Amino acid sequence: MSSRLRKIDFEKLREVVEPQNELVLRQILSSQDFNGSISITWVAIDGEHQSLISHSQLRVYLIMGGNVTFTVNQIDTYTLKKNDVLTLNAGDSYSLRGSGEYVVMNLPAFTAGDDEYVTDK
Repeated sequence: MSSRLRKIDFEKLREVVEPQNELVLRQILSSQDFNGSISITWVAIDGEHQSLISHSQLRVYLIMGGNVTFTVNQIDTYTLKKNDVLTLNAGDSYSLRGSGEYVVMNLPAFTAGDDEYVTDK
């Protein structure tokens, strides 16, 4: 059995509320897991997330339920539903809004400072 093999009990993960982004999250894997190669977070959103720029190399959103609309680089708009996936590269600016659940994966793992909040102009 691999030393990295483990079962994660979702219900036991600590819930974090971010009222400024109208969401609740649970960290599934953090930068401390797997030598910082990946982080995975479950999120429930009901409203609008602040606009931001991601400095992660790759960010992958998998919609688990509901509808979430992303505006990327203030040009492209994507409305995602259950099982849809959106990938974002480092330097992409984006905002999101809606009501639903998603899983976001960061490669390499998310660390403090990866997100830069921006004001829409």
